[in-house]
Amino acid sequence: MMHVIHHVPDRPAAARELARVLRPGGRLLVIGAYTESRREIPLFRYFTEALRIIDAFPLAEEIVADLGPAGFAHEATEPVRYVSAPGLRAAAERTRLRAGTTLQLLTDEEFARGQARLDAAAAAETEPRPVTTQVDLIVLKRG
Repeated sequence: MMHVIHHVPDRPAAARELARVLRPGGRLLVIGAYTESRREIPLFRYFTEALRIIDAFPLAEEIVADLGPAGFAHEATEPVRYVSAPGLRAAAERTRLRAGTTLQLLTDEEFARGQARLDAAAAAETEPRPVTTQVDLIVLKRG
């Protein structure tokens, strides 16, 4: 479940369905911004208004608590770092698509302000440096 569990309105019901379709001993991987480190995502340096949106996402502990009663045992919560863009110009091109939840839920004015901040930083970038993002991997095992 990559970047999706925060959209699920009834996680205990979803957990029961996941337990029904996942074989015993199978693992459920939940990937997204579900620990306090989510506030360090580089995108939020420019789209500061998106912090209020990401702060409404459930924390890892809440996800584990909601899925536990359906028979999922928490095995690990680990940070996963990846290069999300080769530089700020590429990042700015990607954010123009407004594809992520946090960008979609901004007002048009908030999005425009954040995009302008990112565009300005991209224009000032003389040598592109990879933009590295960290998300969380929650591993649960079905009993």
